[in-house]
Amino acid sequence: MYREVRSCMQWSGAFRSQEDLCDADRRSVGRPIGTVRSFTDGWSPKTPVPTSLTDTLDGLTPSGVLFVRRYFEDLEHLFVSLKGVMRADTSACFFVGNAQMDGVTVRVDEVIPEIVGRAGLRVEDVTKVRVRDARRDLEDYRIDVSRVAG
Repeated sequence: MYREVRSCMQWSGAFRSQEDLCDADRRSVGRPIGTVRSFTDGWSPKTPVPTSLTDTLDGLTPSGVLFVRRYFEDLEHLFVSLKGVMRADTSACFFVGNAQMDGVTVRVDEVIPEIVGRAGLRVEDVTKVRVRDARRDLEDYRIDVSRVAG
């Protein structure tokens, strides 16, 4: 879904230059444009590894492990921040997709519910939206999140 929205924004002239587009990508996509190393240099994990991620990490290279850890740690920080602004009677939805790294499928649909719970929010529903690439096990999901009362 992101690719389609991004293309429409490019065609409509929402970005004045390729630099503006790349800057927006860096700030919003959750991954770097460039090397994995540029995203992980000088960074070290501050939160425990989600249990649902341990088997995936076993199949990755050391740089892949750091990249995936940072991605999910950044997401967890987002969910903690979201809890601070959500009222108990509101919900939010996120569209996310599985990824492949080092030939290993990173199943965001399994990890995100765990980190949402650690952040004090509740996953109401996980719905498969589409299959992007069946051969590579790439699927997109809608994840509905609400604030736990209290």
